[in-house]
Amino acid sequence: MSSYKNIYYPLYARNGLHSFLKHIPHSKKDRILVPSYSCGDEIQAVIESGFSVEPYRIKTNNLEIDAEDLKKKMIGNVRGIIITHYFGFPQRETEKICHLAEKKGLFVIEDCAHLLFDGGFKLSGSAAIFSLRKFFPVPDGGVLIVDGRKYGIEDYKFKKAPPAAVSFDEKIYSLMKSGRIIPGTTIKEIYKSEGESIKEYGPRLGKWGGYSLGMPVESVKKIKKSEMRRIRSERKKFYRSYVDFFQEKKFKEIKPVFGYFDSKVTPLFFPVIYKRNDIGRIRKKLSKLGNIVRPFWEHTHPAVDRKKFKEAGFLKDHIFILPMSGNPKSVFGVINDVFV
Repeated sequence: MSSYKNIYYPLYARNGLHSFLKHIPHSKKDRILVPSYSCGDEIQAVIESGFSVEPYRIKTNNLEIDAEDLKKKMIGNVRGIIITHYFGFPQRETEKICHLAEKKGLFVIEDCAHLLFDGGFKLSGSAAIFSLRKFFPVPDGGVLIVDGRKYGIEDYKFKKAPPAAVSFDEKIYSLMKSGRIIPGTTIKEIYKSEGESIKEYGPRLGKWGGYSLGMPVESVKKIKKSEMRRIRSERKKFYRSYVDFFQEKKFKEIKPVFGYFDSKVTPLFFPVIYKRNDIGRIRKKLSKLGNIVRPFWEHTHPAVDRKKFKEAGFLKDHIFILPMSGNPKSVFGVINDVFV
């Protein structure tokens, strides 16, 4: 990471993505290639920055980029590519794709929202975004890293979030932690429940500055007090126990998306793929594990046509995330009761 000296702290990862793109001269005809299997917030950030988007395919068996589909789309008004490292596991073709993109004059943004920001991951793109709040006990916090060799001239400034915005964010965070807001609830639904309104795919805290907001000092202080080594160790230990469990049981209906342990990876979740279509039945049974057990990224951004990109629809309907905290034996007991 020696060339990535320009590090900034936006309110969320999407704010960093939006800011990077806003600093690049472009027209609405200019396109960014985005993975079809996406959260949706990053796609909207691209659109709000003034670019158009074009999805590319992701393989359903391992969440790797469909390199052939991506290469075909590196033409015309395409200016850049977003690469997503799902659930903390790096895309294997990243360096090759970045090298090809550089030859074609394209920039690459690595979406590292599922990666622990600890300096141990090699970045190959022009910029990268991280989401601190996914790993640390804070309601907000993102990181934007920009390759100083090419994009280090501009100053990426973020506005200070006013006290009202910080308080509201902390309230939403506490509701999520207590289980009163179910994971996967849309931003629009969250705001509506609290008497606020916002566009369905808009950024949080839009009325206070939205994408232009930076990370509050309070969150920075909490992160600095967090034990990075403990967080990394606990998650790896939990993930390894899941891998061992699934390797022993060899369930036919449900498989780990990444059925191996990588000591270099600090996993965000343990994702599994359920191959049958009776999702409602299995979701109800797995609800004993808590609200977090649900199809991941359930809603689809309008920019991704599920009929055209069937792999995205399949992944959104069939990938579940299992909890990475609590008592592993109780989790395994529920899974065993459901699938044996």
